[in-house]
Amino acid sequence: MSGISSASGILAARSALLAAAKAALDGQTDIDFYSGWQYPVTQPNWVATTDVHADMDPANIGPRRSQDETITLGVSIGAWLPGHTEDDIVAAFERAFSILNTIQTHIRTEDITLADTVLWCVPGATDSDGAVDEDGSGYQVEIATTFVCQHRVRAA
Repeated sequence: MSGISSASGILAARSALLAAAKAALDGQTDIDFYSGWQYPVTQPNWVATTDVHADMDPANIGPRRSQDETITLGVSIGAWLPGHTEDDIVAAFERAFSILNTIQTHIRTEDITLADTVLWCVPGATDSDGAVDEDGSGYQVEIATTFVCQHRVRAA
């Protein structure tokens, strides 16, 4: 695939994004990877693909019925650390954002086309929050982030 196909690139891009995250974080054994949210997680950190949104602008449909597709892929990134002092909270946020930064850097510098499934992929919106876990033994941070991709759909 070259970022151009005869049908939507949603599933291929979603799978390639998770593969890119795994490649970026290769060797880090304290991270779970999921192609959808799962519970319980088995490691203190996780990366999971979540929601997907695709949009096609009818204004750019060409005479051969080609069109550009913008795919927005959601990702959940989490980090849990024991304790909930101010230092523990800061460390949990730093760990979660370190995971995100590693993935973003890998995609921008090593895999901008997500293994040729899209024309390009860049980081999108990011929200984060954290809380003391239910039993008070640790602090958990979750980042909800997106990656925005461009794909072209064209008739064969």
